[in-house]
Amino acid sequence: ETLWYLGDENGFALNGTTTGVTNQSMAVITYDPVLENNPANCFTFTITDSAANGIGNNSTSTTGGYFITAGFFNVTERSGQFGFAERVQFGLGDACPTEIYSGYEVTVDLSVDLDPLEISWSLQRVTGFELFSFVPPNDTVPDQRFTTNFIHFPRSPDDECLVFTILDSAGNGLCCNPVVNGEYFLSVGNRIVFESNGEYTFGERVEFGRGGCNVTAGRFKLLTVEIGLDDKPEETGWSVVETRTDRRVGGVAVGMYSGTNSSFSSKTHFVPV
Repeated sequence: ETLWYLGDENGFALNGTTTGVTNQSMAVITYDPVLENNPANCFTFTITDSAANGIGNNSTSTTGGYFITAGFFNVTERSGQFGFAERVQFGLGDACPTEIYSGYEVTVDLSVDLDPLEISWSLQRVTGFELFSFVPPNDTVPDQRFTTNFIHFPRSPDDECLVFTILDSAGNGLCCNPVVNGEYFLSVGNRIVFESNGEYTFGERVEFGRGGCNVTAGRFKLLTVEIGLDDKPEETGWSVVETRTDRRVGGVAVGMYSGTNSSFSSKTHFVPV
């Protein structure tokens, strides 16, 4: 049930990391930040338990736990009663104080409709920082199901909740097809907190999470942007930004308009907001 690894300050696994095995009581991992082209002094230890009961509670006499040392210094000693997951941040000196964060698992379970390549989805912090995104591969078939698990380690109360965003380029959602209808479910732990039959047209935004995160959902509207270009279209770029979070929700980068076909032309773009 248990897996653990050492990572950088953002929780991404370090090269050369090993994972725990049954009855393993000790592991020493040498990491050279200069050799790895990552001269950082802040690291993380992440441990998860698929049954969400940690490694500190057992009906037998055997209970688990872990110790972390950096050099000759003791970082932390834990009994292993962490539920589903926890992450320890530690490092060298005062720049990286030891912090312990409790994690929870999020599951996205989605089945596609007759046109699977029209959709895309992402998971973000409420600030707009994208944790990961997903686009169905080209060989996806109708009614195919995709299940993705993600572990979120909030570092503050403001970081507790997450935002799931799903978009449909054709504006017909996942539903309402006489042949195949799609759907999706969002779960925290093993509990479904939101389900959708796909009647969202261009897209849907769902805020959810554990504890005090209220589940709220809203559908996107389609913003039409018309750009009239001059004789130097390669100089033009634009963005649509959400003022509350300063998050970029659409646009075209400078240099994307180029060639004689773009000069003095009018371009129409559709941005879900």
